Amino acid sequence: MKILNYLYELKKYFLYNILLIFLIFILNFFYFDELLYILLKPLLVNINYLIFTNLTDIFFIYIKIYFISIFYFYVPLFIFQLNQFLKNGLYLYEQELIKYMSFSFLFFFIFNNIIIYFFLIPSIWNFFLNFEILSNMDLFNLYFEGKINDYFLLILKLIININLCLNIPFILIFLNYFNIISINLLIKQRKFNFFILLVILTIFSPPDIFSFFFFLIFLYIFY
Repeated sequence: MKILNYLYELKKYFLYNILLIFLIFILNFFYFDELLYILLKPLLVNINYLIFTNLTDIFFIYIKIYFISIFYFYVPLFIFQLNQFLKNGLYLYEQELIKYMSFSFLFFFIFNNIIIYFFLIPSIWNFFLNFEILSNMDLFNLYFEGKINDYFLLILKLIININLCLNIPFILIFLNYFNIISINLLIKQRKFNFFILLVILTIFSPPDIFSFFFFLIFLYIFY
C-alpha cells in the first residue's frame, strides 16, 4: 500500500507539472510582447531596436522565451514538490536540513538571476559596444546591428552558466552530507580546488574582466 501511495503522489505531481507547463504556454502566447520587452529592457538604454535576418527567428525567439519562463517558474515549484515528496520519509533533522537547503537555494537562485539581469547583461553589452566606438576611425566606420537571436542565445548561456557556477557551494554541501567528500579534504586541497574554480570561471563566466573577478571573489568567499 505504501508503494501505491508513493505512485499516487508521483502521479499527482506529474499532473501538476503538466498543468504548469500548459499555463506557462498560455501566458507566453498572450503576453509575448510584454515578456519580450522585459527581457530586452536591460539593452534599451543603449539601443532602441534589434533586427532579425531569418524568417523563422521570431518563432524560435518565442520558443526560447517559453523555455526561459519554464525555467523561472518551474525551479521553485520543483523545489517545493521535492520537499513535500521527501518529508514523509525523512527524520526530523533531515527534514530541517532539506528545508534549510531549499530556502537557501531559492534565495541564491533569485539573487543569481537579479545579478544576471541588472548587472551582467548591461555590463557585457556595454563592454562589447565599446569596440564599436573604438573602431570608428578616419578611414571607415563600423556600426553595430544587433540580432535578436544572438541576444537570446547570450541570455540562455548566462542563465545556465552563472546559475551553475554560483551553485557550486550547494553541490559541495550535498557531497559532504552524503560523505562523498569531507571538510578536511576540502581544506587540505584548498589550493587545487581554487585552481579548479578558476578554470570553471574562465570557461563559463562572462567575457569582461570585471564580471570575472566579481564571481571569482564571490566563489572564494563561499568556499
